[in-house]
Amino acid sequence: MVNAGSKPPPSTASIGRGDYLTQEAVRHAMENHGIRNLTLYGVGVALLEIGLWARIPWEDHVQVRRKTARLSFLGRQYRAATKRLIDCDFGLAIEDINDPRLQNAIFQSSVAELESLLSKIQVDDDS
Repeated sequence: MVNAGSKPPPSTASIGRGDYLTQEAVRHAMENHGIRNLTLYGVGVALLEIGLWARIPWEDHVQVRRKTARLSFLGRQYRAATKRLIDCDFGLAIEDINDPRLQNAIFQSSVAELESLLSKIQVDDDS
């Protein structure tokens, strides 16, 4: 582990809270657990945690996928957007987040969908 204030070594990826994964750990997660894009998977897990109001260990891919399939509190659209991010499944055979086609697909099928849900929420500003 690396302290939050220090920079990661060049062969690592940040997972938050000052923790870092080695490239080997990232490769292992992708090859052995079906994680196609670790960044999108992490965003999906964060949405899952929000939807469940519970901490989910991101590295427990079986629990993440099982809980995603049963995520219902915020509705089908929220579950679908969360699942697409976790699975990096946007109907493209692209996993590189720098590819503009994947960026557009992420925006259209997840970000816009979540914004649509947000616009339906009534917030009382008088409180």
